[in-house]
Amino acid sequence: MLDFPFYGFFHPPWFYIFFLIFRSIFIVQKVASTSGKRCTLSIEQKLEILGALKSKKSDDVTKYSNIGYSTVKKIRQNGEEIRKIALNNGNLNRKRKSPNKEIGEALITWFHQMRAQNATINGSLMLDKAKQLSITLGHQDFEPSRGWLEGFKSHHNIKFIKVSGERAAADQAGAENWINNVLPVVIEGYDLSDVFNADETGLYYKAAPSGTLAIAGSHHTGGKTPKDRVTVLFLCNSTGTEKKAYAIEKLKNPRCF
Repeated sequence: MLDFPFYGFFHPPWFYIFFLIFRSIFIVQKVASTSGKRCTLSIEQKLEILGALKSKKSDDVTKYSNIGYSTVKKIRQNGEEIRKIALNNGNLNRKRKSPNKEIGEALITWFHQMRAQNATINGSLMLDKAKQLSITLGHQDFEPSRGWLEGFKSHHNIKFIKVSGERAAADQAGAENWINNVLPVVIEGYDLSDVFNADETGLYYKAAPSGTLAIAGSHHTGGKTPKDRVTVLFLCNSTGTEKKAYAIEKLKNPRCF
């Protein structure tokens, strides 16, 4: 005959509570065992999935390949980028490299392709491309930072170079003589708030940046610079209380505005 404590364990409320506890533990372990396994695929495997998607639906490919639907969907979306990477790699069935190395290799390949087209590249563009490549290669958690980019540029000897021509040398001695000897005579009798300095500049609002990232020692020739411009006149008085800017144009309402 069962004693009371043991019988009490099988009493409906207690039995139901323990059943729920063990059931919850089992579900958590099952979810952890399935969701914790990150699906890392080689380029060759991704190409096989792209081939299967030509004749099958995403649901069917997910079912028979035992790969998550979101992974199959991302492979479909990044199909063109995956094929480009495949063309630049020899052994497609190699073991996966670390995210940092794999993304770095893909980024430097893209960098050389862009430089071959004489494209202007800056740090922000490289960070955006690195993030795009990380998603394409299956490293969604990889977040390229400025520090990571500086290390990448140092490793590949990438420097910032100027594209525009050389700046004309300024007459430093003449400028100092004018400020010290000529200017005091010119502004004598005027209040400082009525003494203005004005300078005009051409704003080429369609022009690309004047510099680009490139391999150190490489030669870069800038492309044809767009001539669309507007002339702007900047004025400021000696006390800094008035600062104005004027657009100088032939038309009353320039099209660029």
